[in-house]
Amino acid sequence: MFDLRKIPVIMRAQSPAWNTAAALQDIWFSRQAHVYPASGAPRGPPDTGTVTMDWLLGFARAKAVYDFKVVAAEYWKTPKAEASLRDWLFKSGRLQGGAKRFGDLGRAVPVQDADYYQSMSVPTNLFADPLDDLFGALGDYNLRFVAAGRVAPLDYTDWLVTVEQVGVYVQDKFDFNGFQPLGYWNPSTNQVSKLGGLGDSVDRLKRDIALSPWPVVQRLAEATDQGAFLVSNADYRDWRAKHGKGGDFQLFSDLKIIAQAKPWSFHASGAIGTHATPVPPAFERPSPFRRADAGGPPPVLGLVVVPGDTLSGLAARHYGDWQFWPLIWDQNRAAIGPLPSTLKVGTLLRLAPLAGFAPVQQDAARRRAPKWKNSEFA
Repeated sequence: MFDLRKIPVIMRAQSPAWNTAAALQDIWFSRQAHVYPASGAPRGPPDTGTVTMDWLLGFARAKAVYDFKVVAAEYWKTPKAEASLRDWLFKSGRLQGGAKRFGDLGRAVPVQDADYYQSMSVPTNLFADPLDDLFGALGDYNLRFVAAGRVAPLDYTDWLVTVEQVGVYVQDKFDFNGFQPLGYWNPSTNQVSKLGGLGDSVDRLKRDIALSPWPVVQRLAEATDQGAFLVSNADYRDWRAKHGKGGDFQLFSDLKIIAQAKPWSFHASGAIGTHATPVPPAFERPSPFRRADAGGPPPVLGLVVVPGDTLSGLAARHYGDWQFWPLIWDQNRAAIGPLPSTLKVGTLLRLAPLAGFAPVQQDAARRRAPKWKNSEFA
């Protein structure tokens, strides 16, 4: 086996040069021997200056993931993402007391990594992806998302979360755990290949991966005849054991603010434990329909729709049961329109007290409530 420290040299000799992959290799070779995560947290600080989002998005396949799976799908605000953010806000103590801000996208990325609320695993395709700097540097990697904004209490059990900014970054670990073939490297010609330059087929490469040790030795002999060496993760581990160097580490890219992530709001009433977190008196805003008024029946309530409001959410807050949303729709059809799901921000709604509806009307509302998706409103 040739000296693995020649691999960064071969990487830089490619056209275009694999400068990022070579720089990560240099860092690994320079650090004291350390296995991550088997021996705990990475020794030494994470690398934060080698991989950048601009570099990543310079590769067509990474740009396609960003454009279609992140931006077009609004991956940062899917229902799962909102639920995760709600739970993080609760666990971090934001859903108690008064209005608060959360997130600071100006902080160092390793510090913000403790607050990420959504992630996306981006795999590499060993057979389809081209050999280039991205293939050599990262292989599989993770995109992680952090947010900044504010929360405001609405009543005992409900909070309005407004997300103002979202950022995304790469998180990965640079290690050589497991068995993974890393291609054929020729220090004489500075060539690197998935197939060894021996007229192989993809089927034979797949077979190489599954071979037992003895056929692998035979395969190495064939490649060596051509000056190329099949390198795997195990070779790096052997080099570490021999030299006392080779330290695994975490890496983070810089943070990219997602320009397409426009501010939006949602309710945090579904967060874990929020129902056990009462709002202090200064911030109580219970519905006037859910408290006793000594001066007669509660008045008709006028309210303005804010971002994140839904008829079911308003019914749960003011009538104590989401299934009473048809009562709100019936009172405000002229303002809302023919579809109850099209609740526009800024719309003025009027809500009569629940006590003003006869039991038969309340029962009818409960029967109608689950049917709106089928347009069965009657």
